[in-house]
Amino acid sequence: MTPKAYLTDYRLNKAIEFILEGQAVGNIAFDVGFSTHSSFGRSFKRHFGCSPSEYTEKYMHKYAQNSDLAENG
Repeated sequence: MTPKAYLTDYRLNKAIEFILEGQAVGNIAFDVGFSTHSSFGRSFKRHFGCSPSEYTEKYMHKYAQNSDLAENG
């Protein structure tokens, strides 16, 4: 793995952490070191197979289901 690929991988995994913490997707691109939203979105989609917003929707839906199960357990 090249240093550039390693850094991109690290940044994208850090972005996932921020998404899971509930941070706004619009701010995450800059927080993890991308210079534009579009470059972040392209890299994210190439790496994870969906956009950051799609990932957030999937996660939030899954999280809501798990929370309901835990509460009604």
